[in-house]
Amino acid sequence: MAIIQKSMDNIYNLENTLNQIETSLSDRITELEHTIFKQTTAPTTAQGANEGDIWYDMVNETFNVYREYPSGSNVFIWEPVIYHNADTINGGNW
Repeated sequence: MAIIQKSMDNIYNLENTLNQIETSLSDRITELEHTIFKQTTAPTTAQGANEGDIWYDMVNETFNVYREYPSGSNVFIWEPVIYHNADTINGGNW
């Protein structure tokens, strides 16, 4: 009987672990959904844009990062890092 109880405990613990993993993955996916934009116009802070977010500009076919420029200015811009038909990333002075 003790073996059966131990097996049931192991199954219960595994189920709890899987539920925690599922919750964690769901949280991470939701987080990503709020940091990646794919649209024709630049996302605004009102739409949830924050420093470090990424946006694919569907009109100009550029991949952009939302960053403070110049540093310490509290002014944020969408900085292109990959341009249409480019196969290299422009990291600039980051």
